[in-house]
This record gives sequence, structure tokens and C-alpha cells, in this order.
Amino acid sequence: AVVFKGAKQGDVELAEALGNEGTKLFASLIGALSSGDHNLASILLERSIFLRLKPHQLVKVLIVAMEERNHSFAAQMLDLEPDLQFISCYRSDERQSVVNDVLDIALSKDCDSIAWVLMAQAINFQFYSLESITTVLYLAMKNRKRDIVRALLEFKPNFSGRYEWSIWEAAMEWGDDIVMNDLFQGGHYTTFTSTNDLRFAVNEGRMNWFWDILKSSSADSPIWWGAGAIAVEMDDLPLLDELIAHNIEVLSGWLLYYATWEYPLIVKPLLERFQKAYPPRHPDDAWPAIRLAIELYPKSSETLDLFFASGLITRESINNNRLEKDSPCFKALEQGSGSLGLEECLSLFIFEGASFHAGGYDDTLFA
Repeated sequence: AVVFKGAKQGDVELAEALGNEGTKLFASLIGALSSGDHNLASILLERSIFLRLKPHQLVKVLIVAMEERNHSFAAQMLDLEPDLQFISCYRSDERQSVVNDVLDIALSKDCDSIAWVLMAQAINFQFYSLESITTVLYLAMKNRKRDIVRALLEFKPNFSGRYEWSIWEAAMEWGDDIVMNDLFQGGHYTTFTSTNDLRFAVNEGRMNWFWDILKSSSADSPIWWGAGAIAVEMDDLPLLDELIAHNIEVLSGWLLYYATWEYPLIVKPLLERFQKAYPPRHPDDAWPAIRLAIELYPKSSETLDLFFASGLITRESINNNRLEKDSPCFKALEQGSGSLGLEECLSLFIFEGASFHAGGYDDTLFA
């Protein structure tokens, strides 16, 4: 009768109906933990009772103990089973999910001693490979466990998996400078940072993170283009100049295209920097933006004037950038131009000095 003393009535009725002694012990133990009867729970957790419970029952007991923040009981379970070997009794296809669930609860309820054992077991029993340890790191990051995060980063894992992008977001939201420094020093930003992470850093006033991410990235990383886009969005020319000084690749045809599409007022200062850049930017880099401006005409008439005035449109660049005859850009040029093709149309603008506005050229050519 004593084993049912702390159990909830529903648990007792279920256990009696099933009639299995192990089930009765399990129900009693869950009931004692849920009702806060720590003494009875400790009595029930004698070695003989512990051995009579099935692995999934032991996992449930451990979870309930942690959820109830009964750290002393969880420690008792750890004393009886230092390696929590009962988890390894699960099928291999279930093991990882079980470890994830128990580890998340252990971390969120500050049962760090259990968490350390689970992580060691995960590695020892190869529940995770070092390449797929991302989930564990995310759970530790989410629950803001600095020591555990730093220990996991010592493995220098190759991040992959469902939480790949969430790790960086959790780290930035946490804002722990020590952890952030570890991520930068370990080169992990190159795996899962994005332009949104740079925006987050700017919005949080953490420009040190903004620059740490960039300076630790390779010169050809797309993250530099993202940084240039942020400067364009903010209309921050000093920031743009600083970015260009660090990496000339920021000043790309893609950035000019982006400005033409979304922020035409900054096209002029971009073109000025494009022309003065060293090493020089190749004129062909500007052509995607030029084509876009043509397609957007007449909305982009002022932007087109800037491109023609810039000197980037030359006969050589025209020859290098012929458009497919079925492209929207070519059709826009050809419409109203009779038999004239792309080269002839643009040559009129270049060599006759025509302008959409000042030169009096027929705007219907690009209508």
C-alpha cells in the first residue's frame, strides 16, 4: 500500500487495472514526484525498484523530476545510473529524439549535471556525429549555458542540420560577448551568418559584431554584398565608403542593380564610386543594372540619364552585352524603333549625345 501513498488517484486506478508490479511502481513514483512528496519518491528510488522499471519509464521519471525542479531526486538517479545507460536501450532511430527531449528539459530546468552526462553519452554512443552536433549546441545556446556552449565549440564541429541558422540567431539574441567571440574566433560565422544577422547587429547598436562578422569572412563571401546593401538601405555613404575601403568587392554590379531596383536616389553616388574605384570596376559589371533601368523606363528615366552620363555605356560594352531578341529589355528598346536593333539604338544615345530630357530624343523609343 505504501507505494501508492503519493500517487495520483488516476495513476493508481490505471496501475491496479493493469496489474503489473512494475507499472504500479512507476505510477507511484510519478505520483510522488508530481505531488511534491520528495521523501516517498526517494524511498521508492531504491536500487531494487530502479531495476524493475523499464527504460522508457525511467526516462519519464527523470523528465518529471526535472520538470518539478526536484534536483536532489535527479541527482539520486544519476548516482544509481551515472551514465544514464537506460537511454541507450532505445532503438537507434529513437535515441536521438529522446536525448534531445531530455537534454532540452535538463538545460531549461538548470539540471546541468544531467545535461553534461547526456552530452557525453550522445558523443560516446555516437547519437550525434561531430558533424551533426548542431542540435545540442542550439539547445545549449537557446538556454544560455555558456560553459556548455564553449565546451561544444571546442569540438570545432562542422555545423549542419535543422538548427543551423537558429544557432547564430540565438547567440545574437543572447548577446554574450564571450560566446560571440568564440564563434568569431572559431570561424563559425562563415557557415550560417546572413544579411539579416548583420541587420540585427546594426539595429542592436552592436557594430562591433557587424565588423567582426565581415572582417572574419573571406573577401569573396556574399556577406560583404549584404553589408553593402545595408549601407544602401540606410543611405549611409560613410559606412559604404568604409566597407569599400575594407573590401573593393562590396562595390559590385549586384549592388548597383539593387540600388537601381529599390533605391534609385543612391545610384548617382554609387556610380561615382564605381568610376573612381581601384582596381577599376569593369564596365560590364554595370550592365545588369543598365538593363534593369531600361526595363523600368519611364519610371527610371533619371537613372538611365545617369548611366549614359557615366561613360559606362560604350560601343565595346554594347558588343559585349547583346541581349537575346526575346528578352523584355530588347523588346523595350526595339519597340517604336523600326528596323533598328539594340546596338544602333544605344549608339544614337552615345554618339549623338542624345538625352531622354535635354537632348530631345523621342521618348517613345523606350516606351
